[in-house]
Amino acid sequence: MSMPVRVALQPLMERRDDSTLVITHQGSARVWPSMAQHALDFHYNPSTMGGAIPFGLGIALSRPDLHIIVVTGDGSLAMNLGSLVTVVAAQASNLTVVVLDNGIYEVTGGQTVATRVARVDYGLLGKSIGFPTASSFKDCQLWSEAAAGVLASTGPRLISLVVEPALPSDMHVELEAISYRLAELAKALKTECA
Repeated sequence: MSMPVRVALQPLMERRDDSTLVITHQGSARVWPSMAQHALDFHYNPSTMGGAIPFGLGIALSRPDLHIIVVTGDGSLAMNLGSLVTVVAAQASNLTVVVLDNGIYEVTGGQTVATRVARVDYGLLGKSIGFPTASSFKDCQLWSEAAAGVLASTGPRLISLVVEPALPSDMHVELEAISYRLAELAKALKTECA
């Protein structure tokens, strides 16, 4: 059982507010901006897979007044599983990591992610390394009903959403239209951008 990716993202969109910074990465950085636009959306699309969680952690530690949500894929997370341990060690209570688990490297051609072959359950993984809140969802209704409570629970939080691959049309978004926006983000956060 899995959820359409747009349906899985909807509860996050509905519950975000003006003190929530959402960082999307790789595949999610193509889907999220086609669903919503917000001054505190940051679409992180460098060539470095696995870099969004450390980036989000840095912002979470420097801006404890904000709730930081990092939406990344299982392929990207597989490149940097150690970042989860770092999040827990940093005790970044204002950070939520959302893993879109579709079992493939969506942006690079659909190859199978090793974590799918190994049957990794990110919710169980998160609990085993010390996330105060770690959950996995495969069902749209259960996720929708639980989202508010999970997002309000003790952080850092790890949420795994088992999703279907994005629609082919989502993967052909012009990346220029969802570029880094680092200067815009810095302005929205009222910080200096080097």
